[in-house]
Amino acid sequence: LCEKPMFNNAAMFVSMCLKCFCSGQTDDCSSAMGYYQSPNPKTSTRTKGLLMNFKSQKILEVSYAKSIYDVNSKSYKFVGKMYQDFVVDPNVFLTSDFGMDGSWLESYSYYLKINIRLFGESKDDIPGPKVILQNVNGKSLYWCTNDNSEVIYSNPEGFYNQLKISLWEKENWFIDSTCETSAMRPDILAVLSDIKYLLIRIKYYSNQTGFEFFNATVDHVITNPDSMGSNIYAPRIEKCNCPTPYTGLSCEKCLAGYEKNDQNQCVKKCPINCVECDKNGNCNRCIGQRSGP
Repeated sequence: LCEKPMFNNAAMFVSMCLKCFCSGQTDDCSSAMGYYQSPNPKTSTRTKGLLMNFKSQKILEVSYAKSIYDVNSKSYKFVGKMYQDFVVDPNVFLTSDFGMDGSWLESYSYYLKINIRLFGESKDDIPGPKVILQNVNGKSLYWCTNDNSEVIYSNPEGFYNQLKISLWEKENWFIDSTCETSAMRPDILAVLSDIKYLLIRIKYYSNQTGFEFFNATVDHVITNPDSMGSNIYAPRIEKCNCPTPYTGLSCEKCLAGYEKNDQNQCVKKCPINCVECDKNGNCNRCIGQRSGP
């Protein structure tokens, strides 16, 4: 049903076809055969993170096991330390790789789940993104909702929330922090190709008195060589026919002996004693007084 450059082996209508992304290297792809959802999602492992204002880029390192908001001092308490600068600003996010950095392409259209507990009343919600995904190049996706009451709750005893967010363009992902421009499939995949940080908002309501983070998980697909050629496949996960020297599900990686340059292109690695090479790995400038290829 889906014709090149579109794919989706499970499509029942043309509208269900997806366009090949393939990192811009080819338009030849199909649903990933032999892949199925792993019974073991990726799970956060770090015990420390960064408390970061994503607009001012001000950063403090904290333990994110638990935090309590002190109404009198208007500050959050992390492991006995008070960080007063971050409380009144809704742009503050708990920031870390959470031990889950790298490619999330195997998680496209699957769920990111974040388990948090909020203390205080669910009144006077604060607008803006709740979750941010950022890749190694600084490109970000912002997950926004119309208001917190749709998905996030708080009460004085502490309300346990699981944010369950689909990692694809049909979810509430945006490419700007004002949540005005919806993210499209290429935007989603460009960020998922190499995740660096997951940012989780700390304050959701004006009357919120506390925040507690438990963990985050990401569903993903895995492959079994024995299932290749069978009817097992992940319909929305693309498997690209990558040109040399690209590899990976979406041509997001380089073959051995190659590396990414500033233009995100795979080029031959420079020799050890070389400062600058051309795309074929030939040395243009050697270290010190050295010479040769």
